[in-house]
Amino acid sequence: MKTEQLRELITAKIIKALKDGVKPWTAGWDRQASLSRPLRHNGTPYRGINVLMLWMVAADRGFESPYWMTYKQAQSLGGQVRKGSKSTAVLVYKSLDPKEEGSPSDAGETLAGRRIFSRAYNVFNADQIDGLDAPYVSAPPPEPRAHDALGAYDALMEVHAPQFEVGPQPCYVPARDVVRWPEVGTFHSPEDHLATTCHELAHWSGAGHRLARDGVTKPYNKLRYAYEELVAELSAAFMGGTFGIVGHQIDDHAAYIDHWIQLLDDPTIICKAAAEAEKACDFLITQPVLDALDRRSLPLAA
Repeated sequence: MKTEQLRELITAKIIKALKDGVKPWTAGWDRQASLSRPLRHNGTPYRGINVLMLWMVAADRGFESPYWMTYKQAQSLGGQVRKGSKSTAVLVYKSLDPKEEGSPSDAGETLAGRRIFSRAYNVFNADQIDGLDAPYVSAPPPEPRAHDALGAYDALMEVHAPQFEVGPQPCYVPARDVVRWPEVGTFHSPEDHLATTCHELAHWSGAGHRLARDGVTKPYNKLRYAYEELVAELSAAFMGGTFGIVGHQIDDHAAYIDHWIQLLDDPTIICKAAAEAEKACDFLITQPVLDALDRRSLPLAA
């Protein structure tokens, strides 16, 4: 499958879900489920649009393992893809110096003097593969940890120290560089509180002196604002996957669905939004944040 075809396939899946009133980046889990970013065979997390694609496929097919790998990678681990199993296409991005000879088959974009190319390849979930050892096979839930959501919230606020106000409606105010959301007790759960916090901090990360995203720094425009909301939605979902915490944001996503569908007329948009969401996630979940979270999240006593 060519890159363009895969982008169109992903976009079509997302548009269908949105028309059904479902945000596909939050579908498929409940608060009791364990959430993880999809992982390669070597444990490296997938990023960007691949996260969204693999989450959607896992939800559709009921896969429980977070691990995905190619046919050859499965064989190298002593596994065998089950006969009749359907593969899932993902994208791989590579950079190429313009001075180097040769070029990948798919055109890319220029970035810091280099060209970024993408191509599609096929992977299988570990649940489709026989003969794999732990940790690839579906394992028991991880040991519960105390105050994960509250700990993640405290870690983010301690390290980034954004200007914060309590208010009834979650929002980011660019003119004052202030984030605002209700007290934790207003939410159905600490996980929902964290999800909303991640969404607003994603907007906060787009300020001109941070990541300088157009949806935050340029004058208001409906489609530009809808795109920024899409970036924040995906960023909050990716952050939840990194923390391993399922939560639901306070939002009125129905107000954006028509605009999102309009934006997705361009099949490259979702890949661009996912890439910007990853940048926001990287900006917010730094090693100091993870260290602060480790100090707060202790195993529950037996």
